[in-house]
Amino acid sequence: MNLLNAQNLSKSYGPRTLFSNLDLAIDNTERVAIVGPNGCGKSTLLKILAGVIEPDDGTLAMRREASVCYVSQEPEFDDKATPRQIVAQVMEPVREAIERYDKLSMEVASADATSMDALLEEQAQIQALIERLGGWSWEHRVESVLEQLGIRPDDLDRRFGALSGGQRRRVALAHALLASPDLLMLDEPTNHLDAETLEWLEGTLQNWPGALVLITHDRYFLDRVTTRIVEFDQSTLYSHPGNYAAFVERKLERMRTQSKAETKRQKLLEREMEWLRRSPKARTTKARARVDRAEALANADGPEKRLDLNVDFRSMKRLGGIILEISNLAKNYERPVFDSLHMAVQRQDKIGIIGPNGCGKSTLMRILMGLERQDVGQVQWGKNSRPGYMSQTRDDLNPDDTVLESISDNDHVRVGERSVHRRTYLKEFLFDDGAQRKKVSTLSGGERCRLILAKIMLENANMLLLDEPTNDLDIVSLQILEDALRRFEGCILLVTHDRYFLNKVCNVIMAFEDGSLERYDGDYDFYRKRRDERLAELKRQRQQAKKAAEAQKAAEAQAKKPRKLSWDERKELEGIEGVILEVEERKEAVEAALADPALYRDKPQKVATLSEELNALTAKIEGLYARWEELESLQEG
Repeated sequence: MNLLNAQNLSKSYGPRTLFSNLDLAIDNTERVAIVGPNGCGKSTLLKILAGVIEPDDGTLAMRREASVCYVSQEPEFDDKATPRQIVAQVMEPVREAIERYDKLSMEVASADATSMDALLEEQAQIQALIERLGGWSWEHRVESVLEQLGIRPDDLDRRFGALSGGQRRRVALAHALLASPDLLMLDEPTNHLDAETLEWLEGTLQNWPGALVLITHDRYFLDRVTTRIVEFDQSTLYSHPGNYAAFVERKLERMRTQSKAETKRQKLLEREMEWLRRSPKARTTKARARVDRAEALANADGPEKRLDLNVDFRSMKRLGGIILEISNLAKNYERPVFDSLHMAVQRQDKIGIIGPNGCGKSTLMRILMGLERQDVGQVQWGKNSRPGYMSQTRDDLNPDDTVLESISDNDHVRVGERSVHRRTYLKEFLFDDGAQRKKVSTLSGGERCRLILAKIMLENANMLLLDEPTNDLDIVSLQILEDALRRFEGCILLVTHDRYFLNKVCNVIMAFEDGSLERYDGDYDFYRKRRDERLAELKRQRQQAKKAAEAQKAAEAQAKKPRKLSWDERKELEGIEGVILEVEERKEAVEAALADPALYRDKPQKVATLSEELNALTAKIEGLYARWEELESLQEG
């Protein structure tokens, strides 16, 4: 059943038409991703579907009373409001519903027969609403969502306007998830989330009870969450049922079909042109039809070729014996960021640096580039190491420069062994003549990223330090960048939460764990396998320790617990007095024998034996009395 139905949507900005006559329907429980190159209109389409902006033309129909929640790339809430207030606002309907349910319960208890049915019906409706909103345990749910999204308790009472961009987006995401809308719309939700938070969000959205429409370039996320991918391609929407793997397979088949159709069209055109060159007389209707057919083939548009990035990092300078080493590195702000970090970069290392938000990944990169000072420790660069750096904030560009000015002051630039005009070079990074005149301050995130990549390629760097290079790049650009980094013959330090990118590019993972950097020689999947094995072993050890502690506690409790006599012990107690009497009688007899002088005169050889027996009898009597006392105390207990 359709939850949303859009028909013939069109949108233009000035002379530029983003799209026209688009149709899209979303079913009740679909999880749909919109993908396509930067600038094709994905975010604009999502805003139209969410009702944030109006289309120039077309209709949009939503199921009656369906709730919608939209999270943009730049969330908008009252800057003076705190995250706690923002979350409380979305939970207000739940609290009101619970209060109404409790009131109805009291009314039902004292209702008469005439009003009972109506009260019970309303109570059932309120109960269904509370359950749909997860309201019975809403406080626990709020705490869990905030914790999983990395919103710290000390941030809950800060002004929303004082939070970082990443923090604001996490608050907005928490607000949307807790609202439990029928239709959830997310624009780039994976940006600014670390790998563990991404995995939690994946699990949450895999079980989303309503419909989901999202924009993301995170291919792992696409593969694990979506049930359909809608692709923008040359202003046309193509729908691909399934996840990212199915999308890639279907798109490849579509491209092959288009290629075959274009090849067939060109062959037909060649035959028609050959016929025309023979100058047939176009007197008959049949001949005239062939001429018209040839013209139609010549005028037909073939598949439009997309212009892609031309990224190729090359360095003319070889790395030396020492590339980069850090030892005992520490940094503090208001709290310790990291302490005693050690790392050595080796030849051919393409290192992915990962860890939770706030662990110090970007701070480490800035320290390595000399943009920030460490509190303790040393950074040693090799004499032949030549780093090229991309910051996460993309603030290493002059905002007042034009794109053309920012790339070089010279008309020509040198890329590896070739010299090329700077205008031509910028076109390789998708900056046409008009875009080259734009101020850097007006560029989008993707445009800034492409411009910085263009600058780094001119630096002849043999060591790349890239902080979140995947942000704002579309999937095709990511694939091109991946390929360029894989071909790069120098070393790479890469900070990213894009797990797919880490797998494609990196052969080493350096993970922030308990304040230190742990090296894993392998890709991200290898790191995850080793990490999961380590966590499983720690879990097993904790379970064993818990069982041992419980067993020890049980043994101590059992030792303190009063014990009753067993059947054998009761029989022993009943007969012990008679046993003692028998032993004492024997002791008296032995003592009497030893007191007789005749023993020493007539049988002196028995004296030693009787003495030993007397000592044994004395010890036995003492033991029997002790045992008697023990059994008596157990019986009394």
